[in-house]
Amino acid sequence: MANPDDSDDDKTPLMSAAWLGQTKIVDLLLSEYRHSISIDAQDECGQTSLMVATRRGYPDIVDLLLQYGADVDILDDNEQSAMMLAQQEGHAKVVDILEKAFKQSEQVTGAKQLKKKVQQVNKRQRA
Repeated sequence: MANPDDSDDDKTPLMSAAWLGQTKIVDLLLSEYRHSISIDAQDECGQTSLMVATRRGYPDIVDLLLQYGADVDILDDNEQSAMMLAQQEGHAKVVDILEKAFKQSEQVTGAKQLKKKVQQVNKRQRA
């Protein structure tokens, strides 16, 4: 079986589909190959499929990528996030989607940190 991340250049098929605005192809790749695809693979500039879709202004693809777990916190080689790219390109709908995802990411991170602190306190109390 072919690897869905294989390509002749440094862009994965997922990145190419995101660049071209091919929502159905992105959905197919994510749904059929989710266990073998690297959703956060980066190209020679450090950009991910999420960043590509963001730059191009494809809210449906951005939303799909986020649903499948694309990381909103990755920075490219220019130290830019998907959010920064969306703002630079003036894609307001994409910015809104990313803001919601970022807030959820912060909540999850905060919850994980809180859980870790509680576990540390419990360990100390048992010792």
